[in-house]
Amino acid sequence: MKLGTYTLEWTPDNWTLPKEDRQIDFVKTYSSVAVFSWGATLIGKKLELEWDWMTRKMFEDLAILEAADTALTFDPEQKAYLWHGTVTNGPWVVGDMVTGGTSGHTGTIVEVGYGYIVVSGINGKFERDEAISYSSRSATLSNVEQAYPLTVQILSFVGELAGVTAFEAGRREKVKLVLLVMGEA
Repeated sequence: MKLGTYTLEWTPDNWTLPKEDRQIDFVKTYSSVAVFSWGATLIGKKLELEWDWMTRKMFEDLAILEAADTALTFDPEQKAYLWHGTVTNGPWVVGDMVTGGTSGHTGTIVEVGYGYIVVSGINGKFERDEAISYSSRSATLSNVEQAYPLTVQILSFVGELAGVTAFEAGRREKVKLVLLVMGEA
């Protein structure tokens, strides 16, 4: 997981999955309602990353990024979960490199489940309803859960100072980093 040029020492204990939210509002008129829909988007969403604790160095490195007060690239470097229908000439096999028929993006299968695969080494964003294939195997995606690089701004960064024992000296506990999604990177 990277934030700007900094690679986090370890991933958060809890974090908000970057999933698009539907943006909709309405206004009641005299005889009906006017609905305004901007579709699903990540822009403006807050992502919360939480650690039970982190080292003093990691905390200080992230504090430098916060102080810079500038847009950063957030790259979760995560796996994608691809739910699919029937596999033609299946089943999928760990190690297959699937390609999206519409997006053209690829990823290597690291896990095969019932009705889904998990891919890593992804070079782009897979799309719902696109066909994926490898060799003679293919299937259509019914859902995609994938984190991909985003442009973000740090909204807040806090943590409590620990220091009861020599091991804990300087480490931070209950650390929370809040990022605002500005767009795709």
